[in-house]
Amino acid sequence: MATKKKNRLSKDARMREKKRKQRAREALMADQPAPPGVLAPPERDAVKSNRRRLVNKRLDESAAILTQCHNLASEMETFRSRSELRAEIDSAGLRAVEQQTSRHEKLILTQGKLIAEDQESREKNSKHLEDKLNQQGAVIQRLEENMKELKELLKSSSE
Repeated sequence: MATKKKNRLSKDARMREKKRKQRAREALMADQPAPPGVLAPPERDAVKSNRRRLVNKRLDESAAILTQCHNLASEMETFRSRSELRAEIDSAGLRAVEQQTSRHEKLILTQGKLIAEDQESREKNSKHLEDKLNQQGAVIQRLEENMKELKELLKSSSE
C-alpha cells in the first residue's frame, strides 16, 4: 500500500508533469535546446554526439583520401614527363592500329577460305550434275534404241 500512495500524484502535479513532457517532446521534435525548466532527454544528446562523431569521422576519411589523391598526382607529374606520356599514347595508338589490321587480315583470310570452299562445292555440284546428265543421256539413248527395236519388232510381227 505504501508504494501505491507514493506513486499517486495530485491532479496539479500530474498536469505539470504532462506539460513538462509535452514541452520536452516539442523541443525534441524541433531539435532545439530545451526551454528553461525542462531537461533534455539524455538520448537526444547521445544521438547528436553520435552524429557529430560520424560526420567528423567521414570528414577525416575524406580529407585523408583527398591528400592521397593529391600526393599521387604530384608523384605522377614528377615521374612522367610529357614526352613519355606522348610516347605511351603513340605506342598505344600503334598497337590499336596493328590489332585492327590483324583483325582485318583475319577477316579477309576467312572470307577467302569461305569463297574457296563455296567455289569447290559449286564445282563438285556442277560435276555431279554433269554426271547425272550424262547418265540420263545414256538412259535416254538406250530408251531410243529400245524404241527402235520395238518398232522393228512391231513391223516384223505385223508382216
